[in-house]
Amino acid sequence: MLSRSLPSLTPREFAVLEALSRNPSVSGIAAELYVSANTVKSQLRSLYRKLGTSSRDEALAVALFHHLIRTEQSVETGTSDVLADSDHGAS
Repeated sequence: MLSRSLPSLTPREFAVLEALSRNPSVSGIAAELYVSANTVKSQLRSLYRKLGTSSRDEALAVALFHHLIRTEQSVETGTSDVLADSDHGAS
């Protein structure tokens, strides 16, 4: 079930969420963000907890539902499906 309000995510959690949408593996996310795989695993656990999810697919579904990340279509068409940085903490 998709929650109506989300807790505030940190800028780093947003970076991990964005990387999660592009990289299917923890090692790929770690390489993109220049951190260890264990750091990514810890950050993903925190992100999943805050989003109320338990998997990558669920987290991405919630993020798309709440317009927390861009879809490929929005990038191609130039529409904005991502919140402004100042709005990331808003519920």
